[in-house]
Amino acid sequence: MRNSILFSFCLTLIFSSCTMAPRVANHNYSVQEKMESVAHWQALANEVVETQVLPSLPINPDLAKVYIDKSDTTEFGKAFYQYLSTALINYGVMETQSREDANSLMWGTQLVKSSKDPWAPGIIAGILEGAAFLIVGSSVILPPNDIELIITTQISRENMVLTKVIHNYYIDNSSKWNFYQGKSGTNLARR
Repeated sequence: MRNSILFSFCLTLIFSSCTMAPRVANHNYSVQEKMESVAHWQALANEVVETQVLPSLPINPDLAKVYIDKSDTTEFGKAFYQYLSTALINYGVMETQSREDANSLMWGTQLVKSSKDPWAPGIIAGILEGAAFLIVGSSVILPPNDIELIITTQISRENMVLTKVIHNYYIDNSSKWNFYQGKSGTNLARR
């Protein structure tokens, strides 16, 4: 009798640790976007050029020039500039070094740290989380990352915003330094 109760408790513990973390209803858990490598930076640059830059260009080919802001000196900012510049060339768009008579492409990043209070789910959930980590090898109750990255991309021309898109990603804790620029940050609102 005692062994069957212990066995039932262990099964309950194992099955309850396999439940998914709460998630936003319109976002499938398996496809929540993560920014895990520089290849993702390149994919984002291509997406920005395809969905924001190209549609915002004037029809007149003499005015279809893009100035890329280079003020973001983070590792991400330096690489993202190169990816954007390359994507523009690949699409046949002229990059200019002057904002005059050109669309300006700029971006900003913001790191958001989620506060995970280990006692918030309660002692039972903490025990379940620990058991899940031992059995499955990862967290199944709490989201796997505690840092989210917001990247805002914006196209403007002559003090008029043409497009502005906000991209949200999970990033690994160790990757945050690629986006960190100290106290000043890289916020579009300050430009």
